[in-house]
Parts: sequence; C-alpha cells; structure tokens
Amino acid sequence: CSLCLVCIFVIGAKMSSSVDETIGGLSEVHHEDFKEAVTSAVEQLETTTFFVYMCRVAAALYTLVIAAQLFKVFDGQPRLAIVTRTLSHAAKDLVHFLIVCLSVAMSFAIAGVVLFGREVSSFVTFPRACLTCFRMLFYQFYWDELSLAGRYQASAWLTLFIIIVALGMLNMLIAQVIEHYELSKHAASSDETVW
Repeated sequence: CSLCLVCIFVIGAKMSSSVDETIGGLSEVHHEDFKEAVTSAVEQLETTTFFVYMCRVAAALYTLVIAAQLFKVFDGQPRLAIVTRTLSHAAKDLVHFLIVCLSVAMSFAIAGVVLFGREVSSFVTFPRACLTCFRMLFYQFYWDELSLAGRYQASAWLTLFIIIVALGMLNMLIAQVIEHYELSKHAASSDETVW
C-alpha cells in the first residue's frame, strides 16, 4: 500500500508539471492558440482535481482497511475480542433495528417537511430534514425557527420526536448492544487479560 501512495504522488507531480508546461509556453500568443492552451490547461486541471479527490477518497478508505486489520488482531487476545464478538453477534439484531429506526426517523423527517418546510430552511427538502433530525438526536435544534410554523405543531412534533426517536430508539439500540456485550463478556470471563 505504501507503493500505491508513492505512485499516486509521482502521477500527481507529473500532472502538475504538465499543467505548468502548458501555461509556461505562452509567451508569444495568438488568440486561437491562447484559447486552445487555456482549454487544454483547464482540462488538465480538471483531471488533476479529480485525481486529487480520488486520492483523498482512497486514503480515507485505507484508514478503514487498517481499522479492519486491527479488529483481526484483537481476535487474537480473548479479552480484546469481546468488542469484535459483540459487534458480530449483534449484527443481525442491529440490522433489523436499523430498518425500524430509519423508518421511524424518515417518517418524522417527512412530517417535518410537511409541517415546517415553508417556514424553516432546515426542513425545506427531505435530505435537509433528515440531516436536521439527525442533529436533533444530539439535541442540536433551534426552537425559534421551529416555532415559526406554529408553537403547538412544533412542540407536539418535537416532543414526539424526542420521546420516540431520541429517547426510545437510541435506548433500545444501547440495550441491544449491552445485551450482546454481556454475553460476550461472560463467555470470555475466564480468559487471560492483556497484562
């Protein structure tokens, strides 16, 4: 993987020097030549920009690969493997819970668009409403904006959202993870520790 990073750097440097050569050779210029050179430089710049973006995405994905390798290493020590076993045992239940939780959260987002979409900018579109609902899970919302659509509507929607999604669903998620953690911990209780 280090070889990949070196190759990416070399190709990026080559693309940069190619753009420099294109722009640098424009001392005595005619209009058509200038237009052609600028078009070529812009195309090379677009290619370079896309390449840099893909390098950033690859670097981000590479960190996830490293994290996955760490989970493999954790399996070698029974006490550290509790976390990985917890996640693998809970995966089936968490997927089913995620389906239910996303359905409920999306319903609240759609209701938010219908109730607040004209007055509140964070509920104008469905994607914005989903992002706002996600932020509301962490109690980041602006009551003044929500109350523009009507204090009773806003208070009813917000109260139901906090009770059902923020308190109910998140606590069920935590309970499921803790249940599987306890099972994994009980299975590894007699294993030796790291030190």
